Amino acid sequence: MKKLIFFMMLAVAVAFTSCVKEKSGFGSSGKISGNLITNDSLSNGKVPVPNAMVYVGFDYKPNTVTYSYKTPSDKYGHFEIPFLLSDGKYQLYAIKSYLRDGVQYTVSLDTNLGYPQENLTLFLRPDLKTGRLSGVVEMHDSLTNGSMTVRSADVYIGYNFVPNSTHYTYKLQSDANGFFISPLVPFSDTLNYTFFATKNIFIGGRMMTFSRIRTFSEFRVGGNLLELLPTDSVGFVRIMILDRSGSTPQPNVTWCLYSDPRPFYKPKPCEGSFYSSSTNINGLGYVSGLAQNGKYYIKGYKPFGNDTLWVKDSLVIPGSPYPDFTFKFK
Repeated sequence: MKKLIFFMMLAVAVAFTSCVKEKSGFGSSGKISGNLITNDSLSNGKVPVPNAMVYVGFDYKPNTVTYSYKTPSDKYGHFEIPFLLSDGKYQLYAIKSYLRDGVQYTVSLDTNLGYPQENLTLFLRPDLKTGRLSGVVEMHDSLTNGSMTVRSADVYIGYNFVPNSTHYTYKLQSDANGFFISPLVPFSDTLNYTFFATKNIFIGGRMMTFSRIRTFSEFRVGGNLLELLPTDSVGFVRIMILDRSGSTPQPNVTWCLYSDPRPFYKPKPCEGSFYSSSTNINGLGYVSGLAQNGKYYIKGYKPFGNDTLWVKDSLVIPGSPYPDFTFKFK
């Protein structure tokens, strides 16, 4: 009788253990593995989601899934859940939350897998999905002597910046106040955004291209300042012309550049020069595209009563990005 009771208890224990094993979904060689990707139009589905929590549910019923196991994805967005029943039916739920500008955002997925599968690619979708990237385009201060916004500048937005291989998806233009705002783009704590802004500007009758590439290390919904710089950074020259005492900037001075000193002695002003312009109201003039370490000659003149004031001098372009030269009337 005691033996019978013992075998009955053993049978109940085995049956109970088998039931627990079946409900847990574990106990065989099945495996679910794959990569979690952010589903968005900007990256075209290439941005991994690390540290997301992946939950697996076994023997589920619609809307009543009981998840019995969870594991985080690694830094590449990869996850793996081993030792599953090869004939079991599974459902996965993955979720990742992060904080942006005081707001909690979440990306997630919920999918009915059926039998265990490996090497999956699963796309997590944002709950609040998107935001707008905005900012302002400004000119380099050494050109404008202050901050000047740039209207109608082309602004490109890309992701995962790598020099010379940025993938740009959106193209915008700054408005009359230099302001730009993007269409809706996805939030991601693994995605840095790169801006490329460019604008062609005519100065002294010559077209100059100003541009700027800037990548923000953190997602910034607003306040993205893009300050344009001349592309010919070496050889972009600012010239100031002063009075004879060297104290007062002189506006409306016609000045010319020569690569050969001999035209200096020709009687007609600017005859034989390759570039000519006039100083602005602050006594400043600008020129770009000059050769690094090149030597040039400048001649400037301004009528003064019955006389003419002259500048005659030379300048050598250094390797520094924005050389300044100051001359005064003789």
